[in-house]
Amino acid sequence: MAVPSPLLAFLRPLGLPCSATVRHFLRFSQNTRSSVEGAVPRESISVSATVPVPSLASTSTSNSPPTKVPKAPSPSEAFESQSQSGLKPTVTTPTQIMLPYHISRTPSAQLPFYLLRKRGGNLHQTRVKGIAGDINVLRTDIQRFLNLPEKEVTINRTTNHIICKGHWRSQLTEWAKQRGF
Repeated sequence: MAVPSPLLAFLRPLGLPCSATVRHFLRFSQNTRSSVEGAVPRESISVSATVPVPSLASTSTSNSPPTKVPKAPSPSEAFESQSQSGLKPTVTTPTQIMLPYHISRTPSAQLPFYLLRKRGGNLHQTRVKGIAGDINVLRTDIQRFLNLPEKEVTINRTTNHIICKGHWRSQLTEWAKQRGF
C-alpha cells in the first residue's frame, strides 16, 4: 500500500533562487540614491545675488497708445467669403460625364497600364487594370483607337482586365489622358 504524502508538504523550506532570477526581477526596480549621497546644498542651486532681477516696467519711451490688432474672422465668416468669391467650379469636359466606364489610377497616381512579356519574351501584351463600369464599351474604344482586330483585344472576365496584343502602354496613356482619366 502506498504511503500517503504529508498534507503540508508544499510548505517545506526551499532553497534560495539563483542569482539570474533575482537579477531579472530587480532590473525593473527604480534605483534611488540615499539621501546622504545625493544631498546638495541649496546655495549651489540658487541664483547668485549679483544677477539683476528683471523688472516689470517697459523700457519703451513712446507715449503713443498701442495699435489695434486686426480681429480674426470667425470660421463661418471665413467659409462664406471663400465660397462666394474665391473658388471657381472645376470645368469638366462632356466626355468625362458621358463615358459609361472609368479607369481608376493606382495609389501612386499612375494610369494602370502594364506591359507583359510571356513565352520567353516572344509574346508582348499590354494589360489594362482598374476598370469600373461597362468594360465592353472600353474594349471597343481601345480596339478602335489602336486599329487592332477584334481577337487581339480580349477581356479577362475573372479579373476584369483588358489584354491587348503588343506593347501599347505609351499610346494608351496618352489616349486616357486626352479622355480625362
